[in-house]
Amino acid sequence: MLAEKKSFMREPAVTIILDMVDKVHINVLLTGILEAPLLKDWLQKVPESGNPDALLLALKLHDKLPLEMRNLCKMLSHACNPSDLFTPEHMLLLVPALKETSFCHPRVHSVWQVLVDILFADLAVVNEDATSSHSSKKTKKSKKRNSPEKNLARRLSSFWEVVVEGSLLSSSHDRKHLAIDIFLMLLQRIPASCVQIVVSYKFVHCLLDILSAKDSHLYKSAQHCLQETVNWCENDDERRAAVVIALQQSSNGKFDNISRTRTIRKLVSKFVTKAGCLLFGQKLTGLFLEGTPTQLNESSLDKSLTEEEVEMLSVGVTSVGEDIENLSEEAKDSDDVLSISWY
Repeated sequence: MLAEKKSFMREPAVTIILDMVDKVHINVLLTGILEAPLLKDWLQKVPESGNPDALLLALKLHDKLPLEMRNLCKMLSHACNPSDLFTPEHMLLLVPALKETSFCHPRVHSVWQVLVDILFADLAVVNEDATSSHSSKKTKKSKKRNSPEKNLARRLSSFWEVVVEGSLLSSSHDRKHLAIDIFLMLLQRIPASCVQIVVSYKFVHCLLDILSAKDSHLYKSAQHCLQETVNWCENDDERRAAVVIALQQSSNGKFDNISRTRTIRKLVSKFVTKAGCLLFGQKLTGLFLEGTPTQLNESSLDKSLTEEEVEMLSVGVTSVGEDIENLSEEAKDSDDVLSISWY
């Protein structure tokens, strides 16, 4: 009753209910808690009501509900599994509820973490299996891992395009701030192959609009977002290549100029190993020839390459930035150094 009258009490009320559900016996749940009239009313809220707390309740209780109650749950009426939940059509239904979570600003509503956990559920299971599997099964497991990643990419694309780009980035400052928060939640869990989905044209342009003027309302938030992105990919060649390419693609190769930062130059200067340089070079080649970065073929790491050739390739890649450290004087003076200019 209190949650019905006071909107700010809804989320705490739902949290208490969910805590009770986790602690009571299944019989108590079925004959007591789930039979409460007000709980049934909440589970039957229509998506257009814009009630994120009803959505949170539905998401957490869905697996525990009897079939007849699941059928009455309008928020998730077409979502029997994660694949159904993250279809573009179903995401559109949930947009009113998810947009209303901005009233929590600057805090992020609990429903987002639940959605993200469901989004990555399949990938988390595969990663756990791969960690616990015997070494003789590694090859089989790695092949199976591709399928959950593809499924994740499909669901993530739908979620990002419909919810974040379609409803948050085009709205108020509070909702743009929320979009940045959601991006940072996703960033910690996505594989490198999904970077271009979230570091998208619309998201990058939102950051650039904010960073281009220091008096922007969300300037500090955008700075923090960019720094967290750099921290996430700084020591991983695969991640770093994906982030550099995504940022540059969405800014016509002028991300540093428009954002007034040295982000791209800093990231590119980290490609100092043979494998890292070949990876980045191959992705740039694939981008130029086909419009999409190619995956690194491990057989291309030819052990017959001399140290001189590796050094020359490293210099060529790092020449994307200016004032790159650790380049030998000999490499700087060489006429044969591969030069890739992209800034």
